[in-house]
Amino acid sequence: MIEIYGKIESLKKIRSILDERGISEVNSIQDIDKFMSQFELKILSLKQDADLEIEKEVNSLIGRKKTLKEQLDTELKQYKVQFGKDIKLLNERMHKQHLQMISSSVLRIFYFVKIWRTKRIIKALKEKYASKTDLVKYEYSSTLEKIESRLLDYRKNRSRIIDQIIAPQSERLKYLKQTFEEKNPILAGAVREK
Repeated sequence: MIEIYGKIESLKKIRSILDERGISEVNSIQDIDKFMSQFELKILSLKQDADLEIEKEVNSLIGRKKTLKEQLDTELKQYKVQFGKDIKLLNERMHKQHLQMISSSVLRIFYFVKIWRTKRIIKALKEKYASKTDLVKYEYSSTLEKIESRLLDYRKNRSRIIDQIIAPQSERLKYLKQTFEEKNPILAGAVREK
């Protein structure tokens, strides 16, 4: 608050105007002068701070994207390894059944049916593997697409986003500047009366 000593009417008028407008950021005429001279620097500082926030967010998103891709690769590799083991076991069983079918002419039909079932199991397993990998890829891809969309938005609309981030503070600073400029004649009188 501007401290008022004595009967200086200009200072009293300024304090009442500032109080009416809810301005408590300044305590003296020097504070007002300092604010006016540093207005552009304050706006620039706000923009730089917002830009740093965006840069941190971009780096965080890039890190999250990398982590998700690594998780996807790991999960797909695990499925592939398990699928390979299952197929190998089934192929070995089918080969064993094939050898048994060849060695026994009496049970040939029985082993033929077993081989046919094993082939169907292999086919179902391949379909299950394809379905599961597609599902995992879809789950990760939707998240990755959202991250990529956000990154693209930051790249294309960086200045608009910065303006949105600093809007409340910027508007307050502009309001203060406008108030001080409107009341410049009163301020000039107060400076003379100091």
